Amino acid sequence: MNPSDEAVTPEGIGVADELEVVLSSVNDLIKELGYAPDGFNIDRLVYRTGIPADQVEQLLNGAPADEPENLHSSVHRRLVFLRDTRRRPDGAEYSYDEIAVRLGISRAQVYNVFTAKRNPGLQVTVELEKFFRVEAGFLTLTDRQALARALKPIREQLTYVAMLKNRGVGYNQLALRSALATEDDAAWGKELMAALGAAMDRSEQEQELQELTDSVRALPSRSRRRIIPLMRGMLGLTRADEDPASDSKDRP
Repeated sequence: MNPSDEAVTPEGIGVADELEVVLSSVNDLIKELGYAPDGFNIDRLVYRTGIPADQVEQLLNGAPADEPENLHSSVHRRLVFLRDTRRRPDGAEYSYDEIAVRLGISRAQVYNVFTAKRNPGLQVTVELEKFFRVEAGFLTLTDRQALARALKPIREQLTYVAMLKNRGVGYNQLALRSALATEDDAAWGKELMAALGAAMDRSEQEQELQELTDSVRALPSRSRRRIIPLMRGMLGLTRADEDPASDSKDRP
């Protein structure tokens, strides 16, 4: 076996398989839930990954992996993307001076990194990801790895919705669409989980209520006549025409 095959092939297969597995799971869940397969928010996936929109669409459609992009070119492309999309509160791009001060390096170093004249190096790469508040690896993951990571929260949300559906808990198409086209996967995803978790809690409570109702119905009529007024009283539902002493003749 060629030594270079041992070093390169397993990694390439692993990267391809990760995206294929995640995308296959998402597509299966969409089909199971009866949702249209074109509900992905491409702009949001672009924002989360730094991958051009046309490339995201190709990968979602099952395009085979391209030849690995030169890491230096990939880092530069995503750095330019981050500076354009993660801006100051006033909407302006961060200046090279601002970035240099925050990272503790010279303006010349920042300029050279952003103009692809030099590699940032591992430590500067990590600090740049922190500066722009993106996940670790944003600048260095391959496109396939980055898209697979961006799809995982969607898979998690859809899996949860499918679980609720299988348990007979109601859900709506708006919730499903939001799971695919969330404005902020990290924050909104938690809200979706909380909302669906509350739905599951309500389902469990309804089941307990049904069990209680069935238990009361199974009681002898004499026992029911004693218990039901007590339950109404506890719930504040005692009828105005009901005489609490009406059951006294049944009491021992």
